[in-house]
Amino acid sequence: MNVLDQIIVKQVPTTFFYSPQEIVMSDREISILPGLISELVDMSITVVRPIERVGRVLTFDVTPYQKQDPPLILCRFVDLREYYSIWASVLIRGYEYSRADILSLYSKMMKNLNISKLETDEAAFMIIEMLKFKNEYVRR
Repeated sequence: MNVLDQIIVKQVPTTFFYSPQEIVMSDREISILPGLISELVDMSITVVRPIERVGRVLTFDVTPYQKQDPPLILCRFVDLREYYSIWASVLIRGYEYSRADILSLYSKMMKNLNISKLETDEAAFMIIEMLKFKNEYVRR
């Protein structure tokens, strides 16, 4: 995806059509997800349930130890470390930052997010999921 397309997807992801599909995983694959997700977000995870995917972008319902959290985005083609850091800061560490600081970190993360390796439907799905996270958790 070229730079102009990346900017358009980030600014108006709803203009792109995507069709979410069910994630099909074996029981074994699902059983190892809590350990893998735990490494990404640096916190204890008890349950991970696949939700849906668009191409190579997947969402999961994640239940950390003694908490309930929003879906987590996974995509091995995009560096999501800043997203995971904000996700953990908002949900587990209990707002180490002010709301304005979290929103600033989120804006910076979105600007730095390189989605060039994704198809437009995958990128639109990812951005909309991130906007849902921002609405439901970052802006609280």
